[in-house]
Amino acid sequence: MTIIENGLDLIAIEDNGEGIQFEDLPYAFCRHATSKIERFEDIYNLYSYGFRGEALASMAAISRITCTSTPKSNPEAGGKIVIHGAKEMSHTPVPGKKNGTSIFIKDLFFNTPARLKFIKSKTSEKNAMKRIINAFILTNPKTQFSIKWDDKDKQIFKPVSDENLQDRIKQIILPKNASNKELYEFTGEYEGHSVHGFASALTSKGNAGKGQYLFVNGRLFTDRQIHQSILRTMEKVWPFGETGHYCVMLEVPPTQVDVNVHPNKTQVKFFKSNVVFSLVSASIKKFIDENTEVVARPQEELFTSTEQRDQSLQMFSNNPFTTYSSQPHRPSSMSFDRSKSVDIPRDDEESQSIQLNRINDRYLILQDESSNKSIVDSFALFINYWLKDWAVRYPYIETNTTPLLISEPFLLNESINSKLELLKNSGLEIDKLDEQTYALRTIPNCFDSFNVREVLGDILQTINNENINIENFKESMLELITNIKLNDFFLSDYSIIHILKEYSMVEALKSKSIINLDNSVLEKIFR
Repeated sequence: MTIIENGLDLIAIEDNGEGIQFEDLPYAFCRHATSKIERFEDIYNLYSYGFRGEALASMAAISRITCTSTPKSNPEAGGKIVIHGAKEMSHTPVPGKKNGTSIFIKDLFFNTPARLKFIKSKTSEKNAMKRIINAFILTNPKTQFSIKWDDKDKQIFKPVSDENLQDRIKQIILPKNASNKELYEFTGEYEGHSVHGFASALTSKGNAGKGQYLFVNGRLFTDRQIHQSILRTMEKVWPFGETGHYCVMLEVPPTQVDVNVHPNKTQVKFFKSNVVFSLVSASIKKFIDENTEVVARPQEELFTSTEQRDQSLQMFSNNPFTTYSSQPHRPSSMSFDRSKSVDIPRDDEESQSIQLNRINDRYLILQDESSNKSIVDSFALFINYWLKDWAVRYPYIETNTTPLLISEPFLLNESINSKLELLKNSGLEIDKLDEQTYALRTIPNCFDSFNVREVLGDILQTINNENINIENFKESMLELITNIKLNDFFLSDYSIIHILKEYSMVEALKSKSIINLDNSVLEKIFR
C-alpha cells in the first residue's frame, strides 16, 4: 500500500489474492452490488465485514480510479477498468501473469472540491487511516503487509504464526520506543462466545496515543461499555489514574451479532450482550487472579508509609470526587463512573493540557493548566454550541451542511412529517423510509466531530413529540432547543474537547454550561 498526502493525491493498494474476472470488474464499483449473499438466510450468517459494500462505488464517484485484476484460476481472463468521477472511461481485457488486484485511487474529490473543506487536520486524517490499516494488520497475522507514507521508508509487517501473535500486536499497539513491551494475555470461552485479549504492562495518563482495539469476528468496532469494563477490571494491574494499551478479539456466532445496526459499521449489537461483557471481564479477572505475583506487587513493598500517605493525598487533590482505600489501585465504589482524564491539545501545540474528570455521563470536572476547577454540563455545553451556530446559519445552505456517506436511521412517528422541510433548513435533512423509520441524510457542519446517533437520538425524539409553530418556525424551534431537558445525556470526551476548543470559555460561563468551582460557589453549595 502507498498513501500520498493522506490519500488526497494517491491511495495505491495491491494484493496477490484470488483476483476478479474481466466481466465482473464493473460490478465491483456498482452501488448495492455484493457477492457475499446468495439467499436471504445468508444475511444472518455473515463471516465477512457485511454486505452493504459501497466503499468502492463512493470512491469511484469522487476520484480517478484504475483497477487491474488477474484471476488466480484463469490468468488469461484478467482485465482493467478506468473510472473518473463515476464515469467509466475504459474497460479492457488484460491477461496477466501475476494473480491479484491492484487499485490506484487518484485526485480524491477532484470533481467535488467543496468537500475538501470538510477534511480534518493532516494529523487527524492520518491517525484515522492508520487505525483502519492497523485493524487489518492485527486481524490477519498470517498476511504480510507493506505500507509507504509519502516519502518515508516503507513499513513491512511480516507474517507471524499463531504462537508469535504477540509480536505483531506489540508492533502495532505499543509505541516504538516503549520502555516496557510486556503484554498480559487472557482468554475465555462461554456458550459459543470466546475472547482472546492482550493488555500492556506499559501505562500512562490520558487517552492520547493509546492503542486500544476491539474486534468481533475480525471486525473493528467500538463499544463504550466494553471499553469501560476493561479499564475497570485492569485497575488491579494498572496504576490508578493511568491506562494502557489493549487488543481484544471476540469470536461470536454470526447469528448472535448484528453488524448492520450502525451505518458507519463502527458499532455492533450483541444479542447476548451480558454474556459478552461478562466474558471479557471474567477472563481478565481470571488472568489477574492466577498471576498476582506477575502483574501486581504489594504497594507496601514499593513505598514507605510516608510515601503512601503523600501519594494518597496527591491523588485526592487531583480527583476531589473520589475516595481511596489503603489498597493499591482500588478506588472505592460510588454512584458515579471512575474518573478519567484526557489531554486536550492546545492550538499553540504546547505540552500544557486540561483534565476532564467524569462525574457521570452528563457532568464532568474540568481542571485547567493553573489547577483551577470548573464543573461542566456537557448537555448544556452542546446545546449552546449548537445554538450559536444555528442562530448564525439558519436557514442552512448546502455549504453549511455535511452529507452522511451512509445515512443514519431513526425510529420516529408520523408527526415528524410536517417538520421535515423545516428541519432541513436547520441542516438536518431527513427522509421517510417506512412508517416508523426515517433516515438522516445531512447534518450541520458543526456536528462533523460528533457521534450523530449519540447526540441527536433523544433530541430528535423530543422535536418529534413537541408541537412547533410552523409559521413562526425559527423562534419556535429556538425556544424548543433551548428548553430541551435531558438528564440522561452522554457526550464523548472527544466531542467535549472539540467544543472547548471552538467555544470560548467566556461564552460557556455566560450560558452556564460551565461553572467555576471557586470559594464563593463552594460556600453557597455547603451553606
